[in-house]
Amino acid sequence: MCLPKKYGGLGLKNVQLWNTTCIVKLLWQITRKKDMLWIKWIHSRYLKTHEFWSYPPPSECSWYWRKILRIRDHLKSNWPWHNAQKFSVSDCYLWLLGTHPVSPWASAVWSRVATPRYSLIAWVSMHGKIPVLDRLARFSASSMDTSC
Repeated sequence: MCLPKKYGGLGLKNVQLWNTTCIVKLLWQITRKKDMLWIKWIHSRYLKTHEFWSYPPPSECSWYWRKILRIRDHLKSNWPWHNAQKFSVSDCYLWLLGTHPVSPWASAVWSRVATPRYSLIAWVSMHGKIPVLDRLARFSASSMDTSC
């Protein structure tokens, strides 16, 4: 469900991954020493004379700062925005989402002329999740074969 429509998803955002993406943007701003009050406070409160990429979190730091540093440690080896002049949250989200094969039926299901209701039914059908026989079996007095 949380994949883009062209990959066979519903196009909904993965909220946990979106949150991580926004934290990655904070990481980028910290490394670029952006002229923002919060970034200046982080540098004066925590980093002071430390290098950001090797900075160990102190025990008395906030939970949010520890979370930022955990994501930093996770992305330390393969983060393509180290030297980027601009940061795109949507590009980073797609990068964190990873690559997926393009679904051959997605363009037909999600076309501009399709009614959204029927697009959703077609999407559920393409994933083999329409429970028609299961529902009929529940209401039937005799046992039914629910396999297609």
